[in-house]
Amino acid sequence: KSLFWRARIVIDGAHLITSSSLKESISSAVRYFKNPNMEHSIQDAELNKYLLQWFGGTENGVRNKDRFLECLERSSNMVLINTSQMIEAQYIDYVSVLVGKQTVPVGPLVQECGNREEDVHIMEWLGKKEPGSVVLVSFGNFKVERFEERGLMVQRWVPQAKILGHSSIGGFVSHCGWNSTLEGIINGVPIIAMPMKNDQPFNAKVVTELGVGIKVPRENGKLKSEEITRIINEVIEQEGGKY
Repeated sequence: KSLFWRARIVIDGAHLITSSSLKESISSAVRYFKNPNMEHSIQDAELNKYLLQWFGGTENGVRNKDRFLECLERSSNMVLINTSQMIEAQYIDYVSVLVGKQTVPVGPLVQECGNREEDVHIMEWLGKKEPGSVVLVSFGNFKVERFEERGLMVQRWVPQAKILGHSSIGGFVSHCGWNSTLEGIINGVPIIAMPMKNDQPFNAKVVTELGVGIKVPRENGKLKSEEITRIINEVIEQEGGKY
């Protein structure tokens, strides 16, 4: 039997488990589940830092580690993950081995944006641009700057998936949150990956493995404007950014 309930945690992608680790119930050490058939360029230190921080944290008085284990126990014989064989074929089957339950990819699931009056201005602005000429930049909160006639800045929620589906979009500068990653892939928009924290470096690695984007390299941990510009130009010049 399979039991369905409102999710209390989100497994961002199969790769996050298979290339990472699960913290044991008592020990402070990290236990690694590694597949010898997979190669990972992400250093163990990076995995340790992210996972120890997450599993050691709490939400509403409940430890994330306990919530994670409880959700796996309550999942009966099946675990649903918002991913697909096309995106994470090399990871999905191995998740079943790790958690001891059947893992079923049910994605990519992307929320429909609908037609809102406040979004009309955005879509009209995009409609005036040449195909593949616009780069969408979206990675959370940042300092407000003036763009004048160079671009359109929106400080509220926007229909990101709908924007990415517009013909004028030629590239997507993203922090590589899992939902954003899926929306970019579904709409065939090349991703300029600029991961910042948490699962984002793992997601950026999947983007580069699939060949659907390029990760902006860092120098001594810092992003360089010259490199960002170079990669954006490279993406836009390649067939209007579409793949």
